[in-house]
Amino acid sequence: SFVNENPDLCMVDSRIRWSRTSSGTVGNIYLYYLDDAGEEQAALDYAVQEALTCVKPWMNEIQTALALHDYLVYHVEYDQTYSRHSAYDALVGGSCVCQGYALAYQLLLNRCNILCVTISSEAMNHAWNQVCIDGEWYHVDCTWDDPLPDKYGRVLHEYFLQSDNGISQLSHYDWYSTYVCSSAAYESGRFWQGVESRIYMIDEQTADYLAPYTGEANIILTRTNLARDSSQVLTSVHVDSRYDNDSWWNNRFSYLTCDGGYYLFNSADSIYLFNPDSDSVESIYTRPNDGKNIYGMKVNKGVATLGIAASPNDSCAIETVKLSYPVPEELDSSIKDFVRRLYNVCLNREPDQEGLNGWVNNLANGKMTGTEVA
Repeated sequence: SFVNENPDLCMVDSRIRWSRTSSGTVGNIYLYYLDDAGEEQAALDYAVQEALTCVKPWMNEIQTALALHDYLVYHVEYDQTYSRHSAYDALVGGSCVCQGYALAYQLLLNRCNILCVTISSEAMNHAWNQVCIDGEWYHVDCTWDDPLPDKYGRVLHEYFLQSDNGISQLSHYDWYSTYVCSSAAYESGRFWQGVESRIYMIDEQTADYLAPYTGEANIILTRTNLARDSSQVLTSVHVDSRYDNDSWWNNRFSYLTCDGGYYLFNSADSIYLFNPDSDSVESIYTRPNDGKNIYGMKVNKGVATLGIAASPNDSCAIETVKLSYPVPEELDSSIKDFVRRLYNVCLNREPDQEGLNGWVNNLANGKMTGTEVA
């Protein structure tokens, strides 16, 4: 319980010593730190700061809770060896059991000055969170929103901001907590319900979100926010439906991700680039037809990591693909000028076309920084 109340103390050894006062109450608690605690604490601090980049200063409590929920579920994989339990394991190692998810979520929300606690049920052998939003307490279970087998990019929202009654109907029971979650304000009619992907805020002025929905023959991207009862359909992409053992899988292979300001989503065999300024969609990669589908996708610095399988219930094989994004004309021009100056200053010559195109592509797609190129 001491660690659950202090998730940032995951570098503490299991040995704890305490002293008592003359009246018999605990006076002081003495902690023992692991030998490499300094290095691990530095790694945890860095990982926390990295996670908090998804939170903007103007976000309110619910926007912050949603952003960190999606960040955690997106980046962490459930540990099937059942040996990783801490916030460090979640945020640095990227793999943990339910306690690690809960402690990491508590740590991140607490850093944002949002009340959050870790609770557990011995009967379920499970831990999750309660979070205080605008004075009301709610349940959040990041672990159960990250189901097995793990699919890259898959983020559920079924266990986000539930009441006591709501979480009970979702198979949670016999937990201990001093807080009552009586509000059902977020259990219906919210845009994140039914979304199985990370959700991104794309307009800070209107607090609009980009959210994907999948149907039997379409992937639909919508613009919506907390204040609106309905969503504006931005684009709809027709996709061929997929079968597995004569069962409909409702095209649950489509996930949305953001890479350096580029929004991408996938169908069973293709990756698409969405431009929120023009609401346009462009196919930028199509996979060879080998009877298998893309059932998961993450993208970082122009490299897509894909989970490939014949069925959504199968464990995925991993493929990596280098992507090229179209560069806006004004940005393309400024990057070319920068590269030409580097050639003249460093090499005392004009760039050849192949070299110019290569450096511009690396800079435009975030694969290298200006300092790295120089």
